Amino acid sequence: MLYAFTTSGGYGFTPSSGLTQGSKGVFYGTTFKGGAHKQGVVYRLTPPMGGGAWTEAPIYAFKGGTTDGSEPGNNLIIDNTGSLYGVTLVAPGTAFKLTPSESGPWTETILYTFNPDIEGAPDSSLVFDTTGNLYGATTSSGSSGGTVFQLTPPTGEGSWTKNTLYSFQGSPANDGATPTGAIFDSTGDLWGSTQYGGNNANCGVTGCGTIFELTPPSAPGGAWTEQVSYSFLGGTDGEYPDTQLLLLGTTFYGTTAAGGGEARAGTVFSFVP
Repeated sequence: MLYAFTTSGGYGFTPSSGLTQGSKGVFYGTTFKGGAHKQGVVYRLTPPMGGGAWTEAPIYAFKGGTTDGSEPGNNLIIDNTGSLYGVTLVAPGTAFKLTPSESGPWTETILYTFNPDIEGAPDSSLVFDTTGNLYGATTSSGSSGGTVFQLTPPTGEGSWTKNTLYSFQGSPANDGATPTGAIFDSTGDLWGSTQYGGNNANCGVTGCGTIFELTPPSAPGGAWTEQVSYSFLGGTDGEYPDTQLLLLGTTFYGTTAAGGGEARAGTVFSFVP
C-alpha cells in the first residue's frame, strides 16, 4: 500500500481516477471529495527518496459552482511542460489546466465551461492531437445522446474554442449514446465506445452499446463522419461498455459493465477493426 486516503486535513478522499505519471516517479490523480473547499482535489503522490513512506499532497482544491467546477474525475493527462489537464464532472462541468510552480501553489486555468442543458457534462479523459488540440466526450443532454468535442487553444491572447465533432442521436438512429471518450489511431481517426445505443434490441430500448469510429473531414471546416463499427449483442460479448478504449498496435481493449458469462457481471474484450 503506497498511501491510504483520510477524510481529515483537507487532503482529499474518494479517489476518482487512475494515476498519471510525471517526472521523477511522481504520480498525479484526483479525488471526488475533500480538500479545502470539500469539492475534490488534484493530488500529487511523491515516492520516498530512500525507504520510508510515499507523500500525498493536494496541489489544487476545487471551489465548486461556476468558479472552477467540482468533483474532478477521469484520468489526468500531462504535457511536455509538466502541466496537467482534466475535467470536472458536476454541472456545469469544466475542462481545466494546472500549471506547476517551483515554489508556490499550482495555477488553475479554466479552458472551457460546459452548458449542462445543451452540451451535457464532460465525462472522459482528454487526449491531445499533434497540434495541441484537446478531445473528449460529454454525457447525454436534452435531445443529444452525448457528444465528442474538440478544444482548440487560442493563437494569442484569448479563450479556447470548443467545437462539437459529433452529436450522438441514440435510438432510433442506432448510432450510440453516452460516449465514454475517444482516442486516435495511427491514421487520425477517433475511436471510442458508447454505453448505450446500437442496432441490437437485446438490451431493450437503450441498446447494448457500440464501438464507433469518427473520421475527420477531407477539407477544413467539413463534418466528421461517424460509423458504428460494432454493436454489442448483450450476450457473451457483454453489454454497456463503460470505459475509454485502450489501443495497442491495431487492437482495441475495453470493458463492459454487464453481460458475459452466466453471472452476466461484465467482460474484458478486445476488438480488431
